[in-house]
Order: sequence, then C-alpha cells, then structure tokens
Amino acid sequence: MQMYCAINKTETMNEIKPKTALEMIGQDAYFIDVREKDEVDLLWFDVPNVQLIPFSTFDENYLLIPKDKNIIIACHLGIRSQRVAQFLEIQGWNGEKLFSLEGGIDAWNVDNLPIKKAARRFSMVNKASNTCCVKTNNHSCC
Repeated sequence: MQMYCAINKTETMNEIKPKTALEMIGQDAYFIDVREKDEVDLLWFDVPNVQLIPFSTFDENYLLIPKDKNIIIACHLGIRSQRVAQFLEIQGWNGEKLFSLEGGIDAWNVDNLPIKKAARRFSMVNKASNTCCVKTNNHSCC
C-alpha cells in the first residue's frame, strides 16, 4: 500500500484528511458516501464515481464494495464513516485499505474541495396571499 502523509491510524482504522482523500480518489480509490439521500440532495461531493450507500441501508448493500481497492468512506462529520469502516473490517475487508474521511463533507467544504450545492427550493420574492376568507354562517375569518 502506498503511504499517504495525512493518514492517522487509530486502533481500528485509518482517518484521512480531505486533500489526501481527493488525491487517492484521483488514483482510483473507491469513494463511498454513507449520508442519507436528503443530506446528499443539499450538498454533495463533486468527484467522479462517488457511490452513495446510505448508512440506513448499508448492511443491505455492502457486498457491492470491492475488496481489492483502497476504500474511502465519507459522511457528514466522520462519525458514521468510522462505524462503516469498522463494520467492513469485521466483515473481512482489509483494514489497511479502509479510510474514514476525517471531518466528513464539512471538512471537505472547509478545505474548498469540489462540492455541489442544491439549488434553492423556495423564494421569498412572492408575497404571501392575504386572501384567507372562509364564510360560515355569514361570518368570515378575515
């Protein structure tokens, strides 16, 4: 395995800094985002081939992950990704090839690495209607 300078080995897994992760992704590491779909819809990693496997369904889909590549796992802050890395190691993946993105997408964003943000979904431009009248027994709510 090629050693990267920004990897911190914990007792059970490697944590990786965002810039090092981006470098590894460029060298064909398998990149998994374990955030839920509603989180990803707001802000996502703008890198090729990122795989979304939500934490809530991970145990149903983890067998799709290759065992022969470096695997980078990301979430919002780096907590779920650590749990997923531990789970994969228990399931037989090589712990030296598993990396949890330290600080998750928040740290990725702070480092100004490629992201995409969702378009705004509402507008404050249009004034709300003030016609709410409902007549009942010759009385109105307005």
